Amino acid sequence: MTTHLSEHLVHKLSELGEAIDINRQFQVFDDGVVGIVKDQTERQNQNEQQRTGGSAAGSRQRPAGPRRSTGEARPRLGGRRAQTVQLAGLEDLWSAYPTQIIEGDHGLWIIVKSTPLGHDGPQVTFLIAYPYAEQFEPRAWAFWKLGDFPKFIGPRHTNFPNASICAFGPDDWKRSHGLVALVDFYSTWVVRQLYYHRFRRWPGKQHGASALYRRTEFAPEEWCGCGSEKRYWECHEREDKALSDEEAVLDHRQKFGSDYCQRKPPKSVLKFVRSGFKKLPSFKDAYENR
Repeated sequence: MTTHLSEHLVHKLSELGEAIDINRQFQVFDDGVVGIVKDQTERQNQNEQQRTGGSAAGSRQRPAGPRRSTGEARPRLGGRRAQTVQLAGLEDLWSAYPTQIIEGDHGLWIIVKSTPLGHDGPQVTFLIAYPYAEQFEPRAWAFWKLGDFPKFIGPRHTNFPNASICAFGPDDWKRSHGLVALVDFYSTWVVRQLYYHRFRRWPGKQHGASALYRRTEFAPEEWCGCGSEKRYWECHEREDKALSDEEAVLDHRQKFGSDYCQRKPPKSVLKFVRSGFKKLPSFKDAYENR
């Protein structure tokens, strides 16, 4: 799936996953480094950060290391694009994460690098489609490896059928929260992915609206996706498995608006990644999953 994790990183991943699983507060540092809130002082600092506009996923803090210069060249976008940049908080994102911005036909393509386990851990690249039209939510895909054979991250907790990242509930992030908060959620989602692939269990609360989805992908000891405070084995597992295949397929189709299928990024998105972000896809292709 990704590069080999040292014993130190496996231990760190275990601590992070267990903390997320019991809903401990965490914080996201610059470059996407995810950490646990360990004491009351840190908790108070985090709450203060959130009251003053900090990241929804955790407090925005900077670990030791070089800061990207505010004098570095940034995209000069005019008219409606400039308004989009201001509303999205792209200047803040530029300071918090290594970021590249490319103008598309109906929005911005934002390429962000993150190191959720720290700078000695694996690096992930997020590709975010950020539409100008506010009625459309951003979509994003994550990759361990770029180039001719990009290594896509998933499929657990990606959307049907386009494999875009599913990192939080529908009310947890809005455009007004800004892009730093959005990418912080994505960085924590990567920690969960790493934990799942290492320990075979998804840590923390999760959403799973259909019986077919839950019974196919959820482990018994994971949290049930219905919103209860119960593990899957003590909540919906028996009920989900009692449904016939036909009933489960229909239930999934009604709730997700698509069939349960193999999730993969649209071809135009993969071409964009393989070309080194030179073969620009149209937003229509990306949003129609072509």
